[in-house]
Amino acid sequence: MNEQALLDGYFITELKVPRQQAIMMIEKIRRYDDIYNEFYYWLNNRNYEKEEPLVVEGYTAKQIHELNPRFEGIGVYNFMITLREHPERAKRYINDGFIDL
Repeated sequence: MNEQALLDGYFITELKVPRQQAIMMIEKIRRYDDIYNEFYYWLNNRNYEKEEPLVVEGYTAKQIHELNPRFEGIGVYNFMITLREHPERAKRYINDGFIDL
């Protein structure tokens, strides 16, 4: 399956996100090649187990998912973007148990 078909299948078919919103979500996740590449790995494998996982502000995707199991797939990697762009805010969410999300 090609990359676009996999992305469409996840966002549009699986998550039932309207196409325009899916395009915006894909654009956001593509802002950072390292985060996108790890998201794409997750999309293909449906697990966060990597030999050398990406670490953002001390957290891996697997750790984020374990801290907040409601985050799955795109939610985990969107939070990784928040960690990168707004580390203090993201760490407050973590410390507060994600109650404000």
